[in-house]
Amino acid sequence: VGGSSTEYGNDIAIDSSGNAYITGYTYSSDFPTSADAYSKTLKSGPDTFVFKLNSTGKGLVYSTYLGGNSTDIGYSIAVDYAGNAYITGYTYSTDLPTSADAYSKTFKSGCDVFVSRFNSTGTQLIYSTYLGGSDYEYGYGIAVDSSGNAYVAGYTYSTDFPVTPGAYDTTLNSYEVFVTKISLFIPPSSPSLEAILNYDTVYLSWNKPTVGSHPIKGYQIYRAISPSVDYQPLVFLDGVDTTSYADSSGL
Repeated sequence: VGGSSTEYGNDIAIDSSGNAYITGYTYSSDFPTSADAYSKTLKSGPDTFVFKLNSTGKGLVYSTYLGGNSTDIGYSIAVDYAGNAYITGYTYSTDLPTSADAYSKTFKSGCDVFVSRFNSTGTQLIYSTYLGGSDYEYGYGIAVDSSGNAYVAGYTYSTDFPVTPGAYDTTLNSYEVFVTKISLFIPPSSPSLEAILNYDTVYLSWNKPTVGSHPIKGYQIYRAISPSVDYQPLVFLDGVDTTSYADSSGL
């Protein structure tokens, strides 16, 4: 996979279906991107690329750039059970895209680590943040757990690299390895519920919530006959697209 200039592939991850996720960096303005990619334009060069190949290796599922006004190097990639891709590397760009809930939206100095997450189709940058101090940092490895937390490793020259209280080591000696955990869990929005009683039937309806970092499996409906009775599970509705339910069993 490549364009008219130079590309470097740095890391690969495989999901449970055998699809491959690759990151690296490219100097090509014509690097192949998908029709609805998050970014189809080389910003400055080199830019990070992220692409997904199907399990046969014959189909490009998606491909996108990620970059700013200077050098952006994608170095490591991981994938979660929902097919979201997590990327880390390092950047010299002062305007690398960051998300509204980023840990840090500001480039600190020299070279910063970035941590980014794409949705399963490569069309949306769900999360993106800088990570760094007043000197140089490089992100070289990333892993993700079942709760959507990202674990990033690399090394830093910054005496003010962000460390947590009680950390194993809070003092820089020359330059050192760092290990950072970033929570990327985004809860879904709460649906608004409407209930209508019509004779012997209760009609429930609600809006489809905005999906967070994990897919919604469905809705659990509970019922209580009176305030003094504990809520009991009535039915589980499988699938996020279900937005109504009628019940006459308890009336």
